[in-house]
Amino acid sequence: MKNLLVLLLMIVVSTAVQATVLIYDDFETADGYPETWTSAETTCLYDHGWSKTSSIWYVPDAAADTFANTGSRSAMCTVGDTSGFWCNYYTDWTPTDTESVVSYSAAIAFQKRNNKISSTTTGGIILRGMTSSLAEVEIGKMVLGIDGTVTISSTSDSQSSTYIYSLADWYDLEIAADFANDTVKFLLDGVTVGSLSFSSDVISFSSIALYCNRSTNDANSIVRFDTVSVETIPEPATVCLLSFGVLGLIGKRK
Repeated sequence: MKNLLVLLLMIVVSTAVQATVLIYDDFETADGYPETWTSAETTCLYDHGWSKTSSIWYVPDAAADTFANTGSRSAMCTVGDTSGFWCNYYTDWTPTDTESVVSYSAAIAFQKRNNKISSTTTGGIILRGMTSSLAEVEIGKMVLGIDGTVTISSTSDSQSSTYIYSLADWYDLEIAADFANDTVKFLLDGVTVGSLSFSSDVISFSSIALYCNRSTNDANSIVRFDTVSVETIPEPATVCLLSFGVLGLIGKRK
């Protein structure tokens, strides 16, 4: 019986720590993206939950796309001017006593266009939230530059650091916002690059964005994105309470 209860503890804990997936998109044909497209279908990214901000966000023809982080497809943006581009995905989530952390992750890479690349190209991800007055704000923004800089920012602060840049390499970005403590953590390839605070007036998660930009007037850069995911993370205290509860049952059976 003791072994059975221990097994029950393992099942309860593993179930409790499972994240709830709010958004997931790896841009594969199996997810409904067309196998091929014509020039009129280059904005197919917007047919899958993403909101249109410009005509340059698309998923390439499956037969022609040989560059992806996972699977055989990835989204791409040709950085055409210096105003910056966003591609947004909206959803609603309000933190609870048992789930107060939301994590947004995506893979990013830079490519040449016309055998060139702008030295001022940047790309990254943005996590947004809604305030009590229904204003949408950037809880966290993480941007990589091909000059080797990493810039992170929140509603309250910003800071910069460096990373080792290599053309066409994929980098995993993650922004994890803790609504219980009003802090946001930024990770690059699983390593924390900084933590910032955000306004306590932000009461919910509202949207994400893929982002790219450059500050010089040339269209020689492509930014690729893949494996976009937003998940909620259970509170550790909840997992502990469940564990103690089952351990208590084990103790009573002795």
